[in-house]
Amino acid sequence: MSAAPVHIEVIVFAHADGDSKNPEWFLKPSETIVVEDINLTSGLDLEPDSVSEETPRSVRSTELTDLAKTLDEHPDYTILNFLSWVQEPVRKNHTIPVSLDVEHSEISLTPQLLLSGEISLYEVQLILQLEIDATYSPTLAVEQGTVYLPKPVTLYSKGTEYKLNERRQVQIGDLHYFDHPKFGVIFYMVRPKKTDLSSNSTIAN
Repeated sequence: MSAAPVHIEVIVFAHADGDSKNPEWFLKPSETIVVEDINLTSGLDLEPDSVSEETPRSVRSTELTDLAKTLDEHPDYTILNFLSWVQEPVRKNHTIPVSLDVEHSEISLTPQLLLSGEISLYEVQLILQLEIDATYSPTLAVEQGTVYLPKPVTLYSKGTEYKLNERRQVQIGDLHYFDHPKFGVIFYMVRPKKTDLSSNSTIAN
């Protein structure tokens, strides 16, 4: 049985200076960021045996738009992705992750991702849990040459990568910040409005 629907908003942003000097500078005095990391073991990490009907549905952002605008206007931060969706949390093995992928704007011979990974919300014994697995790749991989095996294989010098992999218990109305020296993720969850529930669009993986 699934939990009640929730409206989720996520901002992924990079630190332009590479240092997280004061990650709470953008918050209003009445807001607090929850920073504890609660690692729960669900015991439900099974291969999905069916497609769940609780598919994340993309909706208009309403909760973090002012915060996203503030980040966008600040010279030390760059927004990488801003997502807003509604879903019904289910058990982990039936959860459909939401993709964080964003392509580099720089020209490359092959498509490369500036941001990659996924985010999942699921229910464990009436507790909501969020998982983030993200990779920030600010520099492109560079072609080094070609090796001729049976078929030509192009060799690349791997670009710089920074990874963020966290799991945390979350609650309605809590503002969470997942920190990394190079980039961060802000997560917020509320009960959806009627307009959210009427949306039919889905988020592609």
